[in-house]
Parts: sequence; structure tokens; C-alpha cells
Amino acid sequence: MSNTSYLKLLSIAIALGVVGLLLTLSYWRLPVASWWWNTTHSLPELVIFVGQDAWFGASVAYYYFDAGDQQEEYDIARANRLYDQVIAIDPTIAWPWYQKGRIAFLYKDYEQSLWYLEKFQTLADRPRPRAMYLKGVVQGFAGDTEAALVSLKEYYAIDQESWYIYNNLAWVYFQLGQFNDMNEISATGVALHPENAWLLMNRSLALYNLGEVEQAKKYINRSYNEAIKLTEANWSATYPGNDPLIAQMGLDELLSIVEANKNLINKVE
Repeated sequence: MSNTSYLKLLSIAIALGVVGLLLTLSYWRLPVASWWWNTTHSLPELVIFVGQDAWFGASVAYYYFDAGDQQEEYDIARANRLYDQVIAIDPTIAWPWYQKGRIAFLYKDYEQSLWYLEKFQTLADRPRPRAMYLKGVVQGFAGDTEAALVSLKEYYAIDQESWYIYNNLAWVYFQLGQFNDMNEISATGVALHPENAWLLMNRSLALYNLGEVEQAKKYINRSYNEAIKLTEANWSATYPGNDPLIAQMGLDELLSIVEANKNLINKVE
């Protein structure tokens, strides 16, 4: 065999070996990355890069963002960067865009949040109520209360059970000065969730602004009695995505608001 033929065969063998190695690495990259992450919960940027799987990457990013009151390593800035990394792997996966919308909302970047939520809805396989609801909340915080009311009513047509839709509709009606509507939606919410501190306070404020002070006193006192029972876990469940370390601060703020309204309403003769 000539040297030329030998070199050609050697080149082919090396090329096939490289291809085989790459195929092997490609096959094992996700299992290896998953094993490393589940074992160590470290080097998230690297494991997402190695895994090259958007859904796996999204679960890694989620670890730093939204694990409720059990969150061990909350880091919203890191989660935001990791979701960017996931989107770079596959921008057609809808879920990371929704999470980006939530993060932008927590950063008070309402315009960007709405853009991400619209992107999520465009990519999702069907209209997603959770994005519809969050869109209404973001619009409310952005000061576009009329648009918020439309979005929240769309969500309410789908879900009349969850207490938070009653809370946010009441909040929007309050902003619009529509106290009869606020009273009606609050009454419906309280009937379904009679021990909810937020809904009880909303009902009280609606009644107070309608001049029904004695009824308002009853509901604000009930709200206060329920508010003092709330735990940090309750607060984290109510405001998902927020740092669990500020849960006590959030509880204190809620109780302060309820108590201020309690004092205001109860001093009226």
C-alpha cells in the first residue's frame, strides 16, 4: 500500500472516529448535565450549555426564581440570565418567555413585561389564562386601569374560583372609583373565600366608600383578625417569584395597611 493510500485511509478513520465521538458526546450531554445538576446544583450556566436542551435549561433557571417558601438559592438576576441562555438554545419554546415577563414585572419594567407576555401567547399552543391574568395585573401597575379591567374580566370569564382574581378586580374597580362594582365583586369573592384577609379588606373599603360604615367596620375587623394569622409561607404563595427573604417584610406591610384601614374606619361614628 502506498503512503498516499495509507494516509487517505488514516484520515478517513480519524474522521469517522471524530464523528463517532461527537455523536457519543451528543447522546450523553443531556444525561451528564442532568446528573451533575441534580447531584450538585452548581454551575448552572455550564450545565445549560452542555445539556443544550431548552426544557432542562428552563428547569435550572426556575430553581433560582420560583420555588416558593422553600427557595434555597433565590437569585432573580441569575434566573433572568439563565432564561436568556435557554431562549438562545430554542426561542420557539414558550415557557421561558412567560418567566421573562414575570421577572420584568418584578423589576417594574412593565412595558417589557407586556412584550414578553405577548410573545409567550404567540408561541403557546393555545391561549394561556395565566398570561392573560398577569397581563391585567401588569397593566394595572402600569396605570392603564381600563386595559387592566378588560384583561382581568377576560380571565374572570374562565376562572371564578381563584381568590386572587376577585382581589385584583376589586383593586382595579377601586382605582376607577367604581365602588358599587368593587362591592359586588368583593362580596362574591368573600362568599367563596370567607377567611381571606385581602378580600375582606376590599369588601370593607367598598362599603366604606359607599357610606355603609357599620358594615365596613365588620369586614375590616374580620380582615385584621385573619391577617394576623398569616405566615411567611402564605405570603410567598400569594406573591410567587418574590424573594422569600422579604416575606416577613411583606407580611408586616400587609398588616400595616389592614391596621391603618381598621383604625380609619373604626373611628368613624
